[in-house]
Amino acid sequence: MGTNEFHIEEYKSLRGEIFELARETRSLERYALFGTAVVWSWLVTTGTGLPDLSYYIPCILVCAGGMRSYAVLKVVRSTSEYLRKIEAKIEKYDDVEGWETWKHTRRSEPYLVTATVYWVALLVVTVIGGCYLSNVC
Repeated sequence: MGTNEFHIEEYKSLRGEIFELARETRSLERYALFGTAVVWSWLVTTGTGLPDLSYYIPCILVCAGGMRSYAVLKVVRSTSEYLRKIEAKIEKYDDVEGWETWKHTRRSEPYLVTATVYWVALLVVTVIGGCYLSNVC
């Protein structure tokens, strides 16, 4: 296997890794939302006798999910940067700009914006919901 074939195979593998990481972040979003609903449903049906702080457990789920999602984004960014280096090497032989290079030159990061809005909105909802359900507010 030559150097070029190695880089092409590595490129394919890393693109697949980015795809899987993107799927993981979507799963984190679903699990945080589902976990919030499950915890609040259980707390509402169990009734009284629980500490008021119990209603804020979903905030912990959301913060943990948001931090993991941010960590995944950092891995995706570094992988993307490396892929751009591979694309630059391959571009010397083929006059086609690679996906990561093309995407980077557009400076468009809709995932970052939508993920940030999602996690911040869900955190706000869990804080307000915890306040409402615990009758603290």
